[in-house]
Formats: sequence, structure tokens, C-alpha cells
Amino acid sequence: MTRVALLAGGCVIGAYLLGSIPFGFLWSRGQLRRDLRRMNTVRGSLELQLRLLLAGVAGDPDRPRRADPAGGATDILAAVLDTAKVLAAATIAWHLVERFSPGHGHVRHFSLGAVAFTSNQVLLGHQSAGLWAGLSAAAAHLAPPWLGFRGGQGQAPVLALVLAYCPFGFSVGVLAFFVALAITRDVPRSALLSLPPFVGFVWLAWAFDWRHSWGVSNGPELTLWAAALAALVAVRMWPNPAPPETG
Repeated sequence: MTRVALLAGGCVIGAYLLGSIPFGFLWSRGQLRRDLRRMNTVRGSLELQLRLLLAGVAGDPDRPRRADPAGGATDILAAVLDTAKVLAAATIAWHLVERFSPGHGHVRHFSLGAVAFTSNQVLLGHQSAGLWAGLSAAAAHLAPPWLGFRGGQGQAPVLALVLAYCPFGFSVGVLAFFVALAITRDVPRSALLSLPPFVGFVWLAWAFDWRHSWGVSNGPELTLWAAALAALVAVRMWPNPAPPETG
């Protein structure tokens, strides 16, 4: 088990390094740049705000997007690249740790818990490694050290990670987001308001032992992971005070 623990730790560190590569920023820096810290100053359409939320780096919020027909394609490619690196980090950690775990290939993982053979709320080692490696990559993506822990853009990788590991919590968060959006008409604020329902659902799923059919088992570790991920997103998206208007 020492070897597995060391491997899992190495995967988390490697995931951070992979997640810190700002693919979207590098792709778009020769064209247009934007900073999510300025999202609260955007006065454009909801479509523009959604693109800022998901892809983040492929444009200037003060420049009319209709004048940049290639901006949408750039946004999509940036989001795909950044999403791929986070999911790859989580998936590689999952399979590497699973490969070197005791009993690999001889257990039925869907019916086996990490504590004894009856627990359905404690994750297996490779599941845990996948969760935390993905979170590590997401943290590096949102605050890349190569950019001074600033400038990480786009929530698409975080959404894909939650969809892969906690799909029912993802559904609740998305529903809460659109309800909040219908009321506030503000994308960043709606994203922040969707976080408590997401974490609350994951906690209730643990408390009432709701069985999962996709993703990882509901339980204490998934709840802690969801809370940590929500805190990371909230800190990254919390609006800065709008600069005073001049003129």
C-alpha cells in the first residue's frame, strides 16, 4: 500500500503540473485576451457572459464580439484543450493507481468498498486518486503558477470534472444555475449561487445513502471533494469591486 500511496501522491503532483499549462491562454494570446477578474464589468449579452464563464481567454470583454467572427471557434478550442488536460490528469491517475493496487483484476469494483467488503460510501484508492488529481489539475488551471497564480480562465474543465465524477450533483448545480440566471440575468452571480445547492445535494446524498448509478459513490470523501471544488471556484469567481466610472 505504500507504493500505491506514493503513486497517488505523484499523480496529484503531476496533475497539478499538467493543469497549470495554460493551453487556452497560449492559444489565444496572439489574437485577443480577456481576464475573468473583469467579468463584473461586462455589460454585453448573456451569450458573451456564458462564453466568458466557460472558455475565458479568447477575447476582450470591452470589444464587440460581432467584429470578431473567429472568436467563437477560438473560445471552443480553448475550452476543449483546457478540459482535456484536467480530465486526462484525473483519468491517468485513476488507471495508474488502479493498475498497481492490490488485487487488481480480481475484484468486482462495483460491489467492493474500501473498508471491509460491505461499505458503499468509502472510495477505492484509484477512485480517490482520480478525484484529487482532477481537483489538483483544476486548481492549477484556475490559478496557474506560470502566470503568477492569476489569469487562469474558464470553468469548462471544472464542469466536465464534476459531470464525470458527480453527475447528479452536476445536474442539481446546473438547474440551480439556470433558475438563478432567470432571476438575476447575471452569469457570474448565478454561477456562484449554484454552488451551495451542488454541495448541499452531495451532502444529502451522503447523509441519506442515496445510491449512485454513474460516477463515484456518495459519501464523506465525495462531499469533501465537492466542498473543496466549490470553494476553489467561489474564490476564483468572487467579483472584484467594479472600477469607478470616469468621464
